[in-house]
Parts: sequence; C-alpha cells; structure tokens
Amino acid sequence: ALDDATVKTIMLQYVTETQNDMATLEVALQENNMSVAADTMHRIAGRSLQTGLTDFGLALRNFEIHLRNEPDEILPTADIQNLLDDMKKWMENYSLANPH
Repeated sequence: ALDDATVKTIMLQYVTETQNDMATLEVALQENNMSVAADTMHRIAGRSLQTGLTDFGLALRNFEIHLRNEPDEILPTADIQNLLDDMKKWMENYSLANPH
C-alpha cells in the first residue's frame, strides 16, 4: 500500500500533467487537429484510469475511440467541453485541498 505522501505526490503530478495535456487538447480541438486531439485524449484517459478516476478516463477513452473511428464525423464538442470543465473543477478542488 502507498502512504499518504506518495499518493499526494502522484495525484499532484496527475494534476500538473493533465492540465498541460488539456491545454494541448483544447488547442487541437480549436484547430481541428484530430490526430493530436485523439493522442492527447489517449494520454489523459490512461493517466486518469491509472489513478482511479474512471469516470473521466472512460469518457475520454470513448471520445478518443469515436474520433479515431469516425474522423470525419462531427464531434460532440459541447460534451467534450463539459467533461474538460468537470475535470478542471476536480483538479482545482484537489489542488486547493492538497497544497504542495
């Protein structure tokens, strides 16, 4: 079992890396760069699933699969943005509750 300090370190690293990837993802979506968007969703989804944030991870994985299988289909951008907003709120709350 991991001690609390190790878990905190892992989760704070998750927040930092995910915030960076989310910025990349938002730019990729705005620029309609679906290859970068799918790759970035894959990284965030995997990281989320590894840290136990399965709701975020599975939702992103579904968007990634949709994007890779139907690249010309219109993306549910409002749904993606809602998910990213929820993730940002979660990370903000986590960071406030667990300062460095």
